[in-house]
Amino acid sequence: MKYAALGFAVACLLVSGSAFASEELAKKNCMVCHQLDKAGMGPAMQDISKKYAADKEGEQKIVTVIQKGSKDVTGPGKMMAPMAAVNEADAKSIAKWILSLSEKK
Repeated sequence: MKYAALGFAVACLLVSGSAFASEELAKKNCMVCHQLDKAGMGPAMQDISKKYAADKEGEQKIVTVIQKGSKDVTGPGKMMAPMAAVNEADAKSIAKWILSLSEKK
């Protein structure tokens, strides 16, 4: 019984740790231009989540924007430079976190 409880606790830490890491990656790499709930230099993270939540390819689209940049995605004249320092795994982690924002309501 002790081992089952310990295994459950470790599993919970791993799951919460990966969610935490995603948010931390977003804060480190994205939150200079994006805010959680209101537009700044870029659209609000919650608005990005709403835009791509129902899209089967939404996660990959977000990953592509993170890594390659975008132009005219959120309106004319707005442009985001690519985040070349963000690798594919981290970009996916950030995209998953962004999409999770629409599920938290």
